[in-house]
Amino acid sequence: MNLIREPYLFSPEGIKKIEELKSARWLLDTEHKNTPVSIFWQDERHPQGSNFFALHYYHDGLLISNGAFILDQVIEGVLLPNGDVIYSRHVHDYCQYGDVAIDGGREYTRVVGNLMHPIVEIRVTEKGEIRIEQV
Repeated sequence: MNLIREPYLFSPEGIKKIEELKSARWLLDTEHKNTPVSIFWQDERHPQGSNFFALHYYHDGLLISNGAFILDQVIEGVLLPNGDVIYSRHVHDYCQYGDVAIDGGREYTRVVGNLMHPIVEIRVTEKGEIRIEQV
């Protein structure tokens, strides 16, 4: 299964610059406390013990915070016939592909259209790997 991970907060070029600047790897975009965030993973742990950091906008500025909350998130997605998985990145992200769409971010899950597509759970492991399991 292949997670379709389109960045929401940054352009692909912006993601690449952040990865180079912070020696990090972008994992995905999600939300935390109703705020869209981009999650990154670094080989070297922060002094507080996490390999994850989150970037998000606050007012007119960009903030960085501990992204370890991603370990507790279970993200629901929809498995497409070609093996791709789509998910809603945040509460206002309506993600459509072909005859199915998913909405709601971490607040709720609403699937619209062809309801025969299986639901999957997406999790991030402590090593920064994305795991997808069919429910």
